[in-house]
Amino acid sequence: MSPISEQVPDSPAVTSPGGQQLAQQISALGEWFHNLNLHGVPTAPQHFLGDFPNIKWRNIESAIPENLTGAEVLDVGCNAGFYSLEMKKRGAGRVLGIDVDDRYLKQAQFATKTLNAQIEFQKCSVYETDQIPGQFDYVLFMGVFYHLRYPLYALDKLIKKVRGKLVFQTMVRGSGDVQEWEQDYPFWNTQIFTEANFPAMYFIEKSYSHDPTNWWIPNRAAVEAMLRSSGLEIEAHPEPETWICRPTSPNNLSHWDFKADPDWKIFSRMTIAAAREIRRINPELTIVLGGLSPIDPNFVKLLGSHGVLDFIDVVAIHGFPLDWNHWSIHDWPRKVEEIREVTNKPVWVSEAGVSSFGAEEVQLFGIQRTAELLLPIVDRVHWYSLYDLPATWTATTRHKEAEGSAYYRHYYMGILREDGTPKLAHSQFPSGMGICQWFHFEDHRLDDSVEWLRKLGVSHLRTGLSWADSFRPNAEQRFDRQMRAVEEFNTTLTLCFTPEHLGVVPHYTSPPKNPEDFALFTSNMVRRYASSANHQRLPSELVRGISESYAQVD
Repeated sequence: MSPISEQVPDSPAVTSPGGQQLAQQISALGEWFHNLNLHGVPTAPQHFLGDFPNIKWRNIESAIPENLTGAEVLDVGCNAGFYSLEMKKRGAGRVLGIDVDDRYLKQAQFATKTLNAQIEFQKCSVYETDQIPGQFDYVLFMGVFYHLRYPLYALDKLIKKVRGKLVFQTMVRGSGDVQEWEQDYPFWNTQIFTEANFPAMYFIEKSYSHDPTNWWIPNRAAVEAMLRSSGLEIEAHPEPETWICRPTSPNNLSHWDFKADPDWKIFSRMTIAAAREIRRINPELTIVLGGLSPIDPNFVKLLGSHGVLDFIDVVAIHGFPLDWNHWSIHDWPRKVEEIREVTNKPVWVSEAGVSSFGAEEVQLFGIQRTAELLLPIVDRVHWYSLYDLPATWTATTRHKEAEGSAYYRHYYMGILREDGTPKLAHSQFPSGMGICQWFHFEDHRLDDSVEWLRKLGVSHLRTGLSWADSFRPNAEQRFDRQMRAVEEFNTTLTLCFTPEHLGVVPHYTSPPKNPEDFALFTSNMVRRYASSANHQRLPSELVRGISESYAQVD
């Protein structure tokens, strides 16, 4: 905390009979760290920081909208609930406060009951936040970071809950200066570690300020570097210990490791390099950026600032509002318009879907409503998917069972079951809608899929080829077989997944060490399947897939 202090004046309410009873109830709940005003009775009038956290809030509140009507808020490390109460005063809808300290939770429950505020409180560790259902418009992370033995691990968990903004506050020590540092330094360069403003955290072995739970205290440069490396963009810095951030990207590590590319510059260079190759080989191909998930216009603007929009023709988005997104299926037109407001490029929906996890009737409603809302307003809609994912395969997600039932919805997205028998939605498949169907290497469903696509009258197909798979034995033959099988369809081809040996880190979601390596793969695929001399029907789109994949040609 900053070394600030304000003395809290005695309140006349304390001397009234009702005030005395309230003061006794407050005292019975133990020592308070938050000084709340409960009908004129302060809970921590002798706080060593003065009227805390109100003195902190005065410097922060101007960075938070005055009207939060309907916003969902998660207050991590809520203590006695001061910040939860302030968000509720601004009209927030659901407010959930979590803490691991039973005393603080009892104090918070007492305070909200006394003030008649509708706020939920749960005992939950910051390390378990990724298991809380849903995401939140505001996540408050106030005064917790430096108390954690594993702070970055906690931050990685927490950002999965951020739909809108993260309000991050931590004790800061050391230099308050920041500067731009190089991307890399030679092994023998030790001078940088003597610079006062080099990002650093101080480890407290024993105790600091009489508190043995103060483990790591960063300098300002370290705070900002850690926030950026976690996929967050700093929007405001209202006071020395507080930052307002938002996710800079679709919040999905399953398909692009934005921790290895926090500002998305590698992604942008790779996309531009690949797009240039496509233009050189076949200028007639449509190049599409997508599919964004979640649908974030700020992310489109970010990529625009890197020059990406100058090299693409269409922006594509993904949405699964009845399964994973936190907006209504009826909001589809609004989500499309949000992207149109930040770019003059056409918008496609390269994946939309509803699982039959709960009931096939839900999926039937979902496909009908999606068609009603989207087919009249966008040129291309691909339904995900034709087949259910086989139960023995692993869904492409890093979260797995930590998602709870959300993970298992991956296995119920098809309009056909795993064994090929049709579901209810199959009989009502809308005319004009395309299909997105991924084929694994040597996928046994390929020929049957083509037959089903014909029966459904599908003309637009989205599928993919894996860059990582291109290094497997007989890859070209396998790719050729797949592309011959889908030759009759107007195919959007996604080029996806980094070979581990070419990644910045050895994982298929990693940015490549050299963006030109991906451009070379793209060039090879376009020459083979979509060159101007090629007669296959692949009027293609390069979609750098940000959710289910990472590059696409249509």
